[in-house]
Amino acid sequence: MATSKINNNLKKRSFPLMVSPFTSQLGSAVYMMGLNWTLVKSTGNTQILGNIEAAGGLAFLAGDILVGSLVDHHDRKKVLIWTDLISFIFCLLASFIYQDSHPQIWLLTIVTLILNMMLAINYPASKSIAPEIIAEPSIQSFNAATNTLFNFANILAPMIGGLLLAFKNITFNDFLLINGLTFLIAAGLNSLIVYDFKQKETDSDPSSQQIAQQSVFKYLFQKSELVKLIISMGVLNLCASGMLLVSP
Repeated sequence: MATSKINNNLKKRSFPLMVSPFTSQLGSAVYMMGLNWTLVKSTGNTQILGNIEAAGGLAFLAGDILVGSLVDHHDRKKVLIWTDLISFIFCLLASFIYQDSHPQIWLLTIVTLILNMMLAINYPASKSIAPEIIAEPSIQSFNAATNTLFNFANILAPMIGGLLLAFKNITFNDFLLINGLTFLIAAGLNSLIVYDFKQKETDSDPSSQQIAQQSVFKYLFQKSELVKLIISMGVLNLCASGMLLVSP
């Protein structure tokens, strides 16, 4: 009886956090497919897509710089919800403003920049909150399931994107709206997370923060496997970005 109750509580805690990244990633992947399609269809110029992707890369970098402070010093549940809501708002506004007949490159650049920055903050926040709401014996299996589901979104997205493109009257405005709805669903799922934020005592001590940062870098460079993994992931992401550019 007690074991059944624990399992039910674990499901209530883990399900929203597990499904939320999948939902938003599915929408983002479909959005990128739609972006490739609309730019090649409207302009026939993949260089524009490359410029937008480059701007998105800078947004990822900015998000990576901001995420440490946000995740460490603020309510992680709120960080998850607000990043999803901001992405939803920008997609919704862009779906009303964008004109398929006259592509606004500036608008596509801004939307991609914002979405990438929010993703760069959202995903690490979802990873860092997991150990606080998932029991330690279950965290490894939870992470494995979450990563599998997250990657499955990238497999499912081309199927959904292809199905959408089969409709003759589909426009990029529809892709924006669909992406926005996935972020709204993700925000709703994140709001269901059972989480009590507790301010760390070291948060207000600058010297403690500096020591912690130094310890992280010291630990990182002592582990050659981690350095190799980071470099490998960078090369993989570079190749993946190149594939997106040439796929249209």
